[in-house]
Amino acid sequence: MPLISVGQLIDHSWEHFRKHFVEVMSISCLLFIPTIFGIISLAIYPNASTLLSERALTQSETFAVALWLINTGLITPIVGIFVFIGLVRLIRSQFEKTKISLNELFHISKKFFWSLVFINLLLGCVLIVPWILTLPGFGLGILGTTVTNDALITLGNVLLTIGVVVACILTVRWLIYYTYAPFALLFEDHHGRKALRRSRELIDGRFWGILIRMAVPKIIFLLIVVAAEGVLSYAAEFLVSNAVGLNQDLAVRLTGILATIIVSTGAIFANPLMLTTDGLLYQSLKENRQKKSAEE
Repeated sequence: MPLISVGQLIDHSWEHFRKHFVEVMSISCLLFIPTIFGIISLAIYPNASTLLSERALTQSETFAVALWLINTGLITPIVGIFVFIGLVRLIRSQFEKTKISLNELFHISKKFFWSLVFINLLLGCVLIVPWILTLPGFGLGILGTTVTNDALITLGNVLLTIGVVVACILTVRWLIYYTYAPFALLFEDHHGRKALRRSRELIDGRFWGILIRMAVPKIIFLLIVVAAEGVLSYAAEFLVSNAVGLNQDLAVRLTGILATIIVSTGAIFANPLMLTTDGLLYQSLKENRQKKSAEE
């Protein structure tokens, strides 16, 4: 049974997005929550001259800085994880032609929140491991510099270069192999290391085919979104420059707020398309593996 083609991924993802536009956008629009907090912080954030000066920040400026840090480091990741889980489970239910309410999706997101965080931590650890190969070269370089030994420095640089190249190759390879671990959790209820093993099992032997199927549809959708964002950003800058005149501080502030809104809107539209593409590919991989197992 052949895997779903690149053309089918693009066509089916777009048709699915159009057909279920209201449902998927009702989840994806939750990404506006951190956007709202970001707009509030940008509206009262101290300007560059204030940050560079020795003047103490006012209470409102201090609040803006704190809100920006909390929004960036806490609110955005939490909302992003909830939206990811909600969209993937919604897409799965749509593939299976079953109904699922927003309330059920909220409870599912709470249920799988820490499981997904744990899988992402495991994936992060896996991707860090190859970079251990750079330590010998780095260590020899430091030792050679300390004892002023050119031979050690040269050897260290050679080993460091080899280590970086090998680490980059392994990082990309393992990223592709384990990228569907979150889908193994949310599509098939595989937790922890089982999710990573399931992802590798499905992709093993199909590396380049999967890489092409993962990359090409996303690149096409991203180019469309980025082009739309570029047009909107140009229009926003034109309107702001004509509206505020020579008030540069206000122009920078308004441009930053509008840029935040435009980028967030792009992400809100792109997310369901990207995840639908991944869901279709994962479903095809799963069905292909099941048929192969049945034949054996």
